[in-house]
This record gives sequence, C-alpha cells and structure tokens, in this order.
Amino acid sequence: MGTKSSKSKPRNAKVAKTSSKSRLNQKAKISKAQIDKLNKDADHIEDIHKALASQGQVPKKISALSVGKLKEDMKKDEERKKANEELKKQLELMTGMAL
Repeated sequence: MGTKSSKSKPRNAKVAKTSSKSRLNQKAKISKAQIDKLNKDADHIEDIHKALASQGQVPKKISALSVGKLKEDMKKDEERKKANEELKKQLELMTGMAL
C-alpha cells in the first residue's frame, strides 16, 4: 500500500502540471492574438497617417500622458474655477441688490 500512495502522488502532480501547462498555452494564445490585433490596428493607423500626409494634412499627435500638457490643463482648469467662483459671487451680490 505504501507503493500505491507514492505512485499516485506523482500522477496527481503530473495531471496538475499538464492542466497548468494547458492554461499557460491558452493564455499565450490569447495574448498572441491580442498582440496581433494591436499590431494590425497600429498598421491601420499608420496607413491613415500616410494617406493624410499625402493629401497635405498633418495628423495630430496626441499624448494624453504628457506631463507638461497635464500641468497646463490643470492650471487652465484652476483659472476657470476661480473665474466661475468670482462670477457666482458677483451674481449673488447683484441679486441681493435687486431685492
């Protein structure tokens, strides 16, 4: 009986290895498909940019994570917020005078 239990343990380990291997293979296939799709999309975008360049139009370069752009946008937002608050105060003052 001692030999049966020692034999069953490697089999279970072997089954676990094959199932984890198949999961890894599935994940690898899915990842490869996603990468291929992204590459096709990038090629498509590049083709569009080339077509725009040939027509004389320059494609916009947008970098959402540009630190300088983000800081500039934050500063503009703060200025707008201050201006809005000032306008609200003026409106409250004017409505108070009308009463």
